[in-house]
Amino acid sequence: MDNVNSNVAALSKLEEIVQLALDNLNVPNANCTNKLGIYIFSTGQGGQATCRYLLTNYVSNNHKYYIRGFLDNNPRKRVSTVTGFTVFSPHNAIIDGDDIIIIASLNYCYDMKKQLLERGIKAEQIILPGNWLTRILAINKQLPSLKYPVNKLDSEKIYETYIMNLIRSASEKSKDFIDDDPYLKVDLTEQDVKLIAFYLPQFHSIPENDSWWEKGFTEWTNVTKTVPQYNGHYQPHFPTDLGFYDLRNIGIMKRQVEMAKQYGIYGFCFYHYWFAGQRLLETPVNNFLKHKELVYPFCLCWANENWTRRWDGLENEILISQNHSEEDDLAFIEDAARYFKSKRYIKIQGRPLFIVYRPLLFPDPEKTIKIWKEYCRQMDIGDLFVAGIKGFGLEQNDIYGLDALIEFPPFGFYSQDITDSVMLMNSNFSGAIYDYNFCINKDYLHKEKGLIFRGVMPGWDNTARRPDAATIFHDSCPEKYQNWLENAIRFTKDKLPNEQQFIFVNAWNEWAEGAHLEPDRKYGYGNLHATAKALIKSRTRE
Repeated sequence: MDNVNSNVAALSKLEEIVQLALDNLNVPNANCTNKLGIYIFSTGQGGQATCRYLLTNYVSNNHKYYIRGFLDNNPRKRVSTVTGFTVFSPHNAIIDGDDIIIIASLNYCYDMKKQLLERGIKAEQIILPGNWLTRILAINKQLPSLKYPVNKLDSEKIYETYIMNLIRSASEKSKDFIDDDPYLKVDLTEQDVKLIAFYLPQFHSIPENDSWWEKGFTEWTNVTKTVPQYNGHYQPHFPTDLGFYDLRNIGIMKRQVEMAKQYGIYGFCFYHYWFAGQRLLETPVNNFLKHKELVYPFCLCWANENWTRRWDGLENEILISQNHSEEDDLAFIEDAARYFKSKRYIKIQGRPLFIVYRPLLFPDPEKTIKIWKEYCRQMDIGDLFVAGIKGFGLEQNDIYGLDALIEFPPFGFYSQDITDSVMLMNSNFSGAIYDYNFCINKDYLHKEKGLIFRGVMPGWDNTARRPDAATIFHDSCPEKYQNWLENAIRFTKDKLPNEQQFIFVNAWNEWAEGAHLEPDRKYGYGNLHATAKALIKSRTRE
């Protein structure tokens, strides 16, 4: 109900803005027979959603106004109508002195306003987007993607560029590629923030994946079939140095540890898969535990969702399900306790750190956590430090017996949707493209209360897993990731005591989600360099 009320309030705000603009123009009273025109600047999802809302909730019930059409600077979008209305160039549209122009683009609104002012449009005639546009988009989630026709010449040029980019990425290193620097080495001190990188073990075949997907399936199966969805889309993400590795090879894990140590990563957080007594993908962490020469901190995160064919944890097409119960709670902690006993296991204030991906999936989260903590105390393991991932409806850390929450971008960073600003090559694409630059805005850091460990990501793009419905954060790069990480480090140092200064990186090797510190073909060691530089720079106050 709160969401409904907030939508109503935001949309009512749009009506108030329109009315205010009309009042400023000395509009005649409601009995006026001369209708006044409204242009919508942007033919993308925001523009379409605004048009639909005005038609159904506003314009049709008020005979003073009507929609003249859309404005758009892209000539390819001016070859047909959109939702039944003509698309005009802002320079050629016949805009009368009493018309209103509603800008429906959050990303380019100020450039659009400047363009209109230079054309001689009065500021009082222009309505900028705000909360009302966000709410309109929220209630128009099913808005179909636009398919803009283009003429033959433009089509050939676009696809020629697309093909050449594919060829170039397959045969050339990026100009931004950075080699390994043996002289750059971060020797962590007690004063440094501890960076923990999430570690995906699905880079070796198991019988279950052979059966569910195909013989020999690993994460590389998805990665290697990926293609870019639009010009300027960085795909595929291919590894260098370590290559398409198999995590049954302990030599690979040794090299990963060397890399992580060199560039300042404090430890790994292995994803842990338990399904009512059945373990999956446990070989890498078991090998890690067995090989004590790998002197490197680690912890576990139980990914306690169902496994589904869609990779999204929903209750459809389940491959293997969870069966949470009090008996399973105890069986789980009895099995996991062997890891907590390792001298290399990460502790916070002397307490073994255990992370749960989705605590709210338990029938009684508080009871589950209580069982775990009591067992660990009885077994002389100590008081377990249990943290949950912030998201999925979990926003407080002081409930259910949790000791902290952990940010897990991209959760909570879905803003600045720029899907309508790219020319998609895949006509079936129904996903969303966001601006990575929003993530490095440090204002959000001051909005949280309670013990919340900050999280960062070098990038995010799960096209490899969901090619037609991916979530993509466009324009990420090592330099911007370094900026974000620096902000998070400085904030953590200012706000938390030394023994609680942890930051989580998503991720060490999420190749199918475009989130990896491991060196790749485009940036090489760029993300690792950025990590080291952020740590080094944070040692001095600026």
